[in-house]
Amino acid sequence: MKKLYPLILLTGMAGGILAQIPNPSFETWLDGDPEGWTTSNVAAPSVFQVSDAHEGSSAVRIDAFTASGLTFGGTVVSDDFPVTSTSAALNGWYKANFVGGDYLNSLVVVNDATDQPVQTATASVTAAADVYTAFSILLQTVGNGTPTVGNISFLIYGPGGNIIGVSPGSSVTIDDLSWGDPVSVAENERVNTGLEAIIPNPAGGNPALVQFALASPGLVSIDLYDLTGKKVGRVFDRQMPAGRFRAEVEMDQYSPGVYFVRLTAGSSVFTMRLVN
Repeated sequence: MKKLYPLILLTGMAGGILAQIPNPSFETWLDGDPEGWTTSNVAAPSVFQVSDAHEGSSAVRIDAFTASGLTFGGTVVSDDFPVTSTSAALNGWYKANFVGGDYLNSLVVVNDATDQPVQTATASVTAAADVYTAFSILLQTVGNGTPTVGNISFLIYGPGGNIIGVSPGSSVTIDDLSWGDPVSVAENERVNTGLEAIIPNPAGGNPALVQFALASPGLVSIDLYDLTGKKVGRVFDRQMPAGRFRAEVEMDQYSPGVYFVRLTAGSSVFTMRLVN
């Protein structure tokens, strides 16, 4: 298994922004930077295109870096882009490794034609995540102007609250940004435990995303069985909170054929067919 995608709510207050976030899945890159974004690579290599993507072929990884004897947090800042209306949240997916109290700081600003703020949002992620985790950064309306231009920033901060003094080894990967409604905790609690989908199916040797939901916290395991009923792989095994998740199964290590994905959550067992 390569990664799991839990769903969380980060921070904020509410208010859709109708405009295209530049290169929101970080699929296109030019001269070492994601197109439509400015990065700290101008100071030192610190922002990288990685194939460990939530979906698609690439994501952006932001690392701490050392220059002139100091360690800084990497940064990714969007170019200004047109905005035509307000929105409730900026959604996306992240993974993170934080060292020494470092954290990810996110900032979203929507201004009017006179450069006055219409909506703003900030969010801090302090918990490390070795699997992809969904986030919602909720926007707060702070002005009465007409939305005209937007900007999004992601920065690794040290425990002192700035990009200087970050610990070596801190890193964050971000993918699949989008505008939309935030996901609430109450929505997570209303889900029914079970397997929901496997995408793609047939997998054809490609990674298969197993989507499942948990109505309550508990120990969860996902196993892969062949047609004879033999367990050929353990996909996942850990204590989990309630919510919706996606686990990735690397199917290139299995022969073509029919398999069964088995989810065990407490005393409940669910099975879904998967063709490779």
